[in-house]
Amino acid sequence: MVLRTTPGENRKNRPAWYTKDRCIASVLIAVQRARAQGIDVRVTAIVDISSGRRMPAAVTALLDHVDAIVAVRGGTAARSWRPALRAVRRHLAPAGDDLIYLVEDDHLHRPDALTHLVDGGDDYRLLYALASEHGAIVDRGDGWAHVPGGTSTFAVRGDAFRADAWRHVLMSYGGGAWDELSWRILGSHVTPPGLGYVRAALTRTERWPRPWGLRPLRHAAFRLLCLALARRDPRSIGLRTPIQATHCEHDMLADTADWAELAYAMDDAVAALREDTVTGPVPVLGTSRRAARSLAQVLSSAAH
Repeated sequence: MVLRTTPGENRKNRPAWYTKDRCIASVLIAVQRARAQGIDVRVTAIVDISSGRRMPAAVTALLDHVDAIVAVRGGTAARSWRPALRAVRRHLAPAGDDLIYLVEDDHLHRPDALTHLVDGGDDYRLLYALASEHGAIVDRGDGWAHVPGGTSTFAVRGDAFRADAWRHVLMSYGGGAWDELSWRILGSHVTPPGLGYVRAALTRTERWPRPWGLRPLRHAAFRLLCLALARRDPRSIGLRTPIQATHCEHDMLADTADWAELAYAMDDAVAALREDTVTGPVPVLGTSRRAARSLAQVLSSAAH
């Protein structure tokens, strides 16, 4: 598992029950449940230290329970995504049959979520997707469903990751919905490929009030590029059903569970994890002395 987190928050429309520590606690609870069932899970936290802000004390305490930390300087989701991918290749070096779960810190998980990932056989395995955003969800009858894509939270086989990492890195420069570009270059798509897909990036929307500005033009160019470079043999993508996690944004909530009840239940888990005795500091991987000092400042607080 590669958990990407940062001290700050963005301006997304969050539900009232959302907090970062609840989401991270839900991930760690899922890790504990998977380990109790004999699954070998190692957790590496990728911490974006570019803002220099201090991590909330509740989150810092939770990060004591990961197996390693990598400090990166990002500033945006895309800029922190690229060093996260490099860290996986350089420090984790996954074997072909390993499963890598890249997860953002604003996804709330059910306790058994991770145990379901190993049941699948797809190259890419999702615990969350939304039909209105990521395409039609078609049940396969085996606890999995076909879906054309998802967010930048997904699991991927080690061999597929090694072959596809350059695609994920390249598309993160595309602006706009760069995760959608990544799924399309893998051979999957929600809308039919063609020039209409490219022209749509130049249509006036709330995101692009100036459709002929540099950002829309860049995004249109990357749409054309990903069509040219798309895999002709698409990667297989499976969504575990019932959906095991949700993106914590009002318009992106999965509608299969009472997520508020689950979120509030995490408060006891957060308290229990904070009380757990942790022996020794968490190893910091591949970080310069300057970055290590910055990381120590980000993770320091009066309560920790």
